[in-house]
Amino acid sequence: MGGELAVIDFKTSSKPKKEQWIDNYFMQSSAYAQMFEELTEITVNKIVIAVALENLGTQVFIKRPADYIQQFIDLRKTYDIIKLIREISMDDAQIKLLLKN
Repeated sequence: MGGELAVIDFKTSSKPKKEQWIDNYFMQSSAYAQMFEELTEITVNKIVIAVALENLGTQVFIKRPADYIQQFIDLRKTYDIIKLIREISMDDAQIKLLLKN
């Protein structure tokens, strides 16, 4: 990818993806890039999502992990909060009410 280190994630799909539908792919690859950097001290500045489409070729999306890592961190924090709340026996309606405030 132009001489740059990149995390490349290969996906398959029966139909084309719109970029706004795949933030979760970008967050996942950004998390991989962050973990790689933490283990190796080598920065990954590019993530690539390659989507192989049935009988339609390939879509390629190229992004920067820095644009998605905070979104991933926030999502993980929300997950941790929900998990903790469930452990203290709140039901889904109570959780939704708490998260709105």
